[in-house]
Amino acid sequence: MLDNFKKIGEEASQALMQVTDADQLEVFRIKYLGRKGLVTGMLSQIGKLPPRR
Repeated sequence: MLDNFKKIGEEASQALMQVTDADQLEVFRIKYLGRKGLVTGMLSQIGKLPPRR
């Protein structure tokens, strides 16, 4: 799961660097931070992880 976090983080960072206008920024926001976005989905999975010992 940690690898997925890193992969999505790198992908989001690269995608954000490509944003040049407000419309592209909105597409980025929806894809990564929206209700069904990639980051939102990963954050919802954190609660399902077993506690660290």
